[in-house]
Amino acid sequence: MDLFVDFDENEIESTSVFIKTDAVENYLEFPLKTVRARYRHSFNPLLTPAKTIEYFFVVILKNNSIYAAPLDKDGYIILVKRTLEDPAEYFKRKLAQRR
Repeated sequence: MDLFVDFDENEIESTSVFIKTDAVENYLEFPLKTVRARYRHSFNPLLTPAKTIEYFFVVILKNNSIYAAPLDKDGYIILVKRTLEDPAEYFKRKLAQRR
């Protein structure tokens, strides 16, 4: 999961992703690591087995401003929802669709 921001790096206090899966009831916060001008969290489904995942990002600035992403047109957080699939099964299905 990658996050790109329009803030100078020296303005940022912290960046996090909040993740919830079908295996846990509450959102868990994970700090993001800086990797080549982006903020990244590597989700490993082997460590956190799940069939579905929901997440959103939060950026806290040093001036105590808080920003979240993604947002809808009214400024409310939109939860990103994804269904996780075994990569081998995914590629088998894609290959079968090509034939």
